[in-house]
Amino acid sequence: MTEGLNRFWFERMSGHRVGQCQTRKFHASIVWMAATLDGVVEQTGAVFESKFMLPWSFTEEAAAQKHMAQMRKSTWRRCSTT
Repeated sequence: MTEGLNRFWFERMSGHRVGQCQTRKFHASIVWMAATLDGVVEQTGAVFESKFMLPWSFTEEAAAQKHMAQMRKSTWRRCSTT
């Protein structure tokens, strides 16, 4: 529910535009592997990933541990697509 707000905040603070929102990417050689990207930063090609963490239980370490596998897969997908 907060992806649009997070994308707006990121674009405003960074001056970069996020496109290709909710684009589904498939791996070139691993047929069962796919990812739906929250977006791609147009100026850099970086994957934009939007996560919501409850403010009273947020730590960067907890966020990284909880979401690292998904973020690695999305990044790998971005680099591996045809």
